[in-house]
Amino acid sequence: MVQLIFGITIDNEYIICDWKITSSNEETDIKRYIWQLKLYYLLEKDFCIDSKKILMIIINPKLKIVIKEKVNITKQDLEKIKDAILIWQEREEWENATKTKKLIASIGEIQSNINILLVKMQGMILINIIILLKVIYIKL
Repeated sequence: MVQLIFGITIDNEYIICDWKITSSNEETDIKRYIWQLKLYYLLEKDFCIDSKKILMIIINPKLKIVIKEKVNITKQDLEKIKDAILIWQEREEWENATKTKKLIASIGEIQSNINILLVKMQGMILINIIILLKVIYIKL
């Protein structure tokens, strides 16, 4: 696996990307594979650079692209990748926002249920106090 970082060298036509071997463990591979699939489908499966099909494009949380071989990426290619990353980020943010909204709604529902229980408990306490007062009054 090779690691490609955007903008290492820039000339008029190409952004030249250096690469290096990355070490990984199984958990990291699984996470990267999930990221790869997300970006792979965003790039519509047929993304090519220099007429070479990129078999593996993986994006990790630090926004580094991982590919199988050293290639030159044109500015247009880079824009396509960046657009795909932005789309992916927007989808992730939307999914996270949706999850957050659901959690907030759940918390609101829990708070509402707690308030209902508190009111019921207060009512039960008042009833018990009244019963105790009646018992005390009767004994007097």
